[in-house]
Amino acid sequence: MLIARYTEEHVPFVWAFNERLCAGGSPFQFGAELSQNAFRSAANDVRPEHLLLFDEGGAVRGAYALVFQRFLIGGVPEAAAFLQIPISEGR
Repeated sequence: MLIARYTEEHVPFVWAFNERLCAGGSPFQFGAELSQNAFRSAANDVRPEHLLLFDEGGAVRGAYALVFQRFLIGGVPEAAAFLQIPISEGR
């Protein structure tokens, strides 16, 4: 298994992943178009990072996003991240 940042070259693999999810009855999909995943904000330093899980054959079997953002914690700006839309073909 390999985890890699989502780039333009991966779009067809994500489309195939989403088709398998749909065929398996999942109502959820991972955003296949990179433009759907591109939200950023300088005001609060929001920075999403989209990652894909590839199997040994090169197929996407899972995906998730980490969204990094600055928060005030005790009045001090701190960087934190949260997990967004973890999805896989696993059981």
